[in-house]
Amino acid sequence: MAALTFDLHRHLEGSIRAETLLEIAREFRVPRVSDDLAIFRRYVEMAPEDPRTFRVFLSKFNGIKPFWVDRRAIEWAARASVSDAADEGVRHLELRFNPTFFCLERGFAPREAAEWIADAARAEARARGLTVKFVACLIRHLPPEVNLPTLEIALEGGLYAGLDLAGDESVSDGLDYVGAFRSAAERGLGITVHAGELWGTGRHISEAVERFGARRIGHGTCAFRDPRLLDLCIGSGVTFEICPTSSSMTGQVTGIHPAGIARGARIVVGTDDPAIYGTSLPKEADKAAGSGLMIADLNKAARAAAF
Repeated sequence: MAALTFDLHRHLEGSIRAETLLEIAREFRVPRVSDDLAIFRRYVEMAPEDPRTFRVFLSKFNGIKPFWVDRRAIEWAARASVSDAADEGVRHLELRFNPTFFCLERGFAPREAAEWIADAARAEARARGLTVKFVACLIRHLPPEVNLPTLEIALEGGLYAGLDLAGDESVSDGLDYVGAFRSAAERGLGITVHAGELWGTGRHISEAVERFGARRIGHGTCAFRDPRLLDLCIGSGVTFEICPTSSSMTGQVTGIHPAGIARGARIVVGTDDPAIYGTSLPKEADKAAGSGLMIADLNKAARAAAF
């Protein structure tokens, strides 16, 4: 059976396995709730007993934030994330991240943290025989001062290949960043936006296409329930980045992912936050195939949509 080899939607912050976090904690003496892996997992992964909501998912990042106490810990996480992707058969990886996340504990400069991450990830990618590019990820529900350093780095060029807007759509539509995204596109950055991920946020999809200039839509679940939105995206040549396990774990999709019946839509499959969700690209491929999507078509779409 053919395999997926492109992962265009993977967040570094959600790709660091519990085992890796515990290794970092022991090396750098980071306080943690437990050295028992089973107990520790409940703080950094979606547990079987967790409610399937987006807010519960976001809460897992609180358990991950305290580990970035040393440059070497940040580089370790970047290398491990790329290595894990290689083990899954990924041959081209687009790793999105906001460097400020890794600076909160010790006050590192976001620009330095971004360079540490990029250098470590590229070195691991060369060693493992895959290519890696980076997508700057702004978080719509966080204050502007959290996002500004990432945006400045992205607009300067050289490190990031694309710009993304993620976060809780129920809190903010992120329209304050429209001008920044237009500027990024003019500078040659690829534009992707998380939109229509949550129930009732379909208007964010049309805003992403018409105002942000998005060429790719993260998740876009609402479009698969609204023919008008789907037609808009198909007519605009937009590619959907679906993440089946993510949509299930956050309660946005029950059962088979609806993208399988969206004829004419351009679709790629990503892992989103694989460590938090306990998934991998082969697992996402199985779910995509189970919804009626063809692996060969997904790989073809990914090659065309890559930044």
